[in-house]
Amino acid sequence: MNFSAMTISRLRRVAVIGAASIGLISLLTACGGGGSSGSSTSATATTPVSSGGSTVTYTGPVAGLGSIVVNGVRFETVGANVHDADDPYGSTKFQSAIKLGTTVSVTGTADDSTSSGAAADIRIIGGLRGKVTAVDTQKNTLTLNGQVVSVTSATVFEGALSSLSASMVNMYVEVYGYPQSNGVFTATRIEVSATAPSVTGAVVLRGMVSAVDMTAGTLKLASGLSVSFMASQVLPKGAQIAVGTDVRVLATTVPVNNTIVATKVIVVGAGTLVTGNSNSPSGQLIKIKGIVDAVSGTTITVAGTKIDLGTLPVPAVGAVVEIKGTLSSSGTITATKIELESNGHSADVHSTDGKVTATANYQHELYGVVTNFVSLSSFKVQGVPVDASKARFEYGLNNLANNVYVEVKGTLQNGVLVATKIELKGKTTATTNGSGNPSSDQSSGNRSFEIYGVLTCTSYPASCTLEHGLTTLQANLSAAVWADGGQYQTGTKMFVEAKGYLDTKGVFQVSKIETKSGS
Repeated sequence: MNFSAMTISRLRRVAVIGAASIGLISLLTACGGGGSSGSSTSATATTPVSSGGSTVTYTGPVAGLGSIVVNGVRFETVGANVHDADDPYGSTKFQSAIKLGTTVSVTGTADDSTSSGAAADIRIIGGLRGKVTAVDTQKNTLTLNGQVVSVTSATVFEGALSSLSASMVNMYVEVYGYPQSNGVFTATRIEVSATAPSVTGAVVLRGMVSAVDMTAGTLKLASGLSVSFMASQVLPKGAQIAVGTDVRVLATTVPVNNTIVATKVIVVGAGTLVTGNSNSPSGQLIKIKGIVDAVSGTTITVAGTKIDLGTLPVPAVGAVVEIKGTLSSSGTITATKIELESNGHSADVHSTDGKVTATANYQHELYGVVTNFVSLSSFKVQGVPVDASKARFEYGLNNLANNVYVEVKGTLQNGVLVATKIELKGKTTATTNGSGNPSSDQSSGNRSFEIYGVLTCTSYPASCTLEHGLTTLQANLSAAVWADGGQYQTGTKMFVEAKGYLDTKGVFQVSKIETKSGS
């Protein structure tokens, strides 16, 4: 059975609020999830596994910011332990902002019914790194270290170039995305620089293993590149490498005669990403996103992980899917739900009288304040360019301006989020509650969001500012908890990640904050 041959119901997430729902209301307010009725085209097994606030691991590219959205769940990240991509199972912390398209594995609690969660551990899953040697703008590919990278309309570019260009040759890139069994790496994010990276592993490969000899210390990637390594360089310690294993190879020099000498071989497996070691916890709830590499009966393979679909519909090879299920001790997944990325999600849009008048389809989400505002077709939220010229505005309110809090849903197209729905939360709250003139309400409607910025205080804690992009928010840290046990350093500018909400005067009331050393 396949998707085209099966009628798949549209499942709606409905937040039921009543006297017995105090815990749910608290979760909605804290994380900002469940604010609109949404759906995704999917198929679910007869007895679905519900996260319901349980410990889960979600792996995939970041599809939303203002916290981070991974596989449909918006995770709070302030205070989470974020592991660097070059040391995902070690103690090295990733100190920069997590950005759109970055591939991550998030372990924490999640409730799918409200699309809300809280991250405890985040592992940045790196891809490729090195100098671009070729670009094919007709095929939308680039080549580095002998590996071909496929670029799509949803690939996020940042840095020296904003799109695929022939001028990218001899530039340096950091690429996040999905490895495939045919050796091609599909990019979800590409960071471009004119200068070489100042890191130990300046050359990085990633791909599926097509052959391996652990005794000889050699393996071959699906791209055809050979890797020479020592067993002590394989991480996490004790992890096994077999045909089909997804590995990330760090080196100091480029391949010579199609062979590269590794300084580190990182196994990227469903089980290792959960535990940080070579053991795979049986029964762990998990949701992964990737490209289907192989199909055999009711078993599919995604990024080296075998998945038993049971009675669920079987997608075609090459489809981008989200799979939810339980992990076994052998690292395989028993699926309870499957979703196709191409179908995306949907959210209701209300008119001024509160009636549903439209449905907005989307694949990406942004939560935060407007910056760099020029017009409805040109502004930014969380540093991402947005075009809202054809968007539906909740309750018809579209008086956008810098520092106004918005919730944006849409789809990335060539680096711009083309919005399908925008909600000015504080203003729409005032409208629906009949509580005065919505244009004077600068709040986020008690909806919390997270931002990265530079913190400066003239009188800590009540009189501070957060520089966020090209805008500055007034901030009050009187009720803030420093997640990392830190404190404000008088007279300094501190790069931080902060969680809070905008009050009616537009002041960012910080509830939780953490120092970062990156940008």
